Amino acid sequence: MAQRLLPIAVISLFLPLLARADETTGVFLESRTGCLDGQGIEERLGAVLARHGAAGHLSVTVADAPAVSGILVTLRAVWSPTGEVVIERRFDLLQGDCPSGVDLVEVVLERFLDEFPLEQKIEAARPPPPPEPPPPETITVTRDVAALAGSAMLSLDSRWPAPSADLEMGAALDVGSSSHRLVGSAAIRVGLPHALGGGRYIECLGLLGVGWRWAARGWMLRLEVRSGGLLVAGFDYRDNYRRWLLWLEGQACILWEWKGILLGPLVAVSPLWHEVEATGERRGLPWLRVGLVVGLPFWYEKF
Repeated sequence: MAQRLLPIAVISLFLPLLARADETTGVFLESRTGCLDGQGIEERLGAVLARHGAAGHLSVTVADAPAVSGILVTLRAVWSPTGEVVIERRFDLLQGDCPSGVDLVEVVLERFLDEFPLEQKIEAARPPPPPEPPPPETITVTRDVAALAGSAMLSLDSRWPAPSADLEMGAALDVGSSSHRLVGSAAIRVGLPHALGGGRYIECLGLLGVGWRWAARGWMLRLEVRSGGLLVAGFDYRDNYRRWLLWLEGQACILWEWKGILLGPLVAVSPLWHEVEATGERRGLPWLRVGLVVGLPFWYEKF
């Protein structure tokens, strides 16, 4: 009979060493003496945590262990998010003080939580909010998709091979991007009178042109093919005649921008060599022009 009771006695001796926990309240009991066991300490301390809103944030452990003078009771509370020990108290109890030991632990925990900065701790434990997304980048269009520009054009030219001069007035219309554009133009040109065979004659032209314009920073190149009618009119003759002729020429000019004005040289060449005859004298009409052109922009529109 004694042999059967021996294992039971050994098991009962080590049962108090097993820790019991109430995970719903966050209170853990580690009883080695049985002093606090059976006193409902998990429920009472769990109620204290709930009243202060600390359940789920604090993990409370109560342990009792044999000591020289009686029983050593330890109260420890750990801040769950970081594992920081926020309170640790030890109490020496006599064997007869065990029923009141639960009251003592409850009061100490209650007073600690009255002064514990729970809300500040919870706020500090929250992860920082995600950074705000950067503002959208500003998109700056540095090149026009398309533009329409108009300019008034004026040129003063010398004419060759027979030395002469003329004045041309007109308008040009460009359409395209800031670098490449199609060019259209219309112009009227009047030359200086020439003496021939006892009288004089004058040349007047009406021209339409098409071409291409390429622009870089501060300057541009314009190339055009121009065609129209050439009117040769005589005066101071006994019989003054007027004759319309076909005219065709290619023109190139380089323009620089200066204070909103376009300014630069031009060269124009015609493949047609017309001649004027009066009283047995002949003179060829000029087919080469070299001069200076001025442009006055007056209209610009994007689309």
